[in-house]
Amino acid sequence: MEELTSVLTAVLRGIQQQPQQAAAAPVVPAPSAPINIPAFDPSKSDAGAMGWCNDMETLATTFKWTDFEQLCRAAGALEGDAKDWYDNWHPSNKVWASFRAELCQLYPAKRNLSERLRKASMYRSDQATGYCEYARKKNIFVKLSRF
Repeated sequence: MEELTSVLTAVLRGIQQQPQQAAAAPVVPAPSAPINIPAFDPSKSDAGAMGWCNDMETLATTFKWTDFEQLCRAAGALEGDAKDWYDNWHPSNKVWASFRAELCQLYPAKRNLSERLRKASMYRSDQATGYCEYARKKNIFVKLSRF
């Protein structure tokens, strides 16, 4: 009986000491989940680099990235001509501000009004699966055609 009492006492002492030991242990933050960054390929987008850079700055603010981390993540999301440009980009100081300025200067939004008007006028209701989809897409095309 004394053995059982001593074993139970040891177990209870161990349980009582666990919260104290856990509180003293350093807290290691869990790794964050991977973040899907939107790709930027100037050949696939008429919007230009400005909107994409704004999205990158929103992500950087939200996730508290450093300037260097923001630049690295942005560089990894470049595709096509933009990727080729970055691979050959050798400024004296690689920082987000200069990256953004040069990228936005190289890839401005395309203002191809005639193409936008053609898309808006040629889109027909038989190309949509329903009237709601037709109205929504037609409205988008018309809005994009305004200058």
